[in-house]
Amino acid sequence: MPDSIALYRTDSWEFVLPQGWFAEFDDDVHTVERENGVGALQISVYVTELAVAIEDLYEFSEEGRARADDVSDYNSGGPTGIAITFGDDSRFWRVWYLRCGPHMFHITYNCDEADRHIEIAEAEHIVGTLRMLPPN
Repeated sequence: MPDSIALYRTDSWEFVLPQGWFAEFDDDVHTVERENGVGALQISVYVTELAVAIEDLYEFSEEGRARADDVSDYNSGGPTGIAITFGDDSRFWRVWYLRCGPHMFHITYNCDEADRHIEIAEAEHIVGTLRMLPPN
């Protein structure tokens, strides 16, 4: 895994950007890409009034789970939830539905099916570094 060179930080959460990756925020979506990369990692965050339950994640992910090649529990020490993988002849998708308190994260990585092994380890690493920040 490349050396980490930067933190991408919001008011309530952060993650590590490996060398050669950059992030930007536009239209309520945080997009993370590698310079001259083959795919994109996109993060949407929803904040609710109550803590997000695992049942909420299962409900939100129902359509994706129905077409998934793989569904697994996800816990990397930060927000926890469900990770699914699916694809077809043209696109590869890895999707995480994560929760921590009132925060629900919908994170997707997609690329051409032929390129699925090029960046997935780095995308997994980025998601694995996602951490909540203490309240101000």
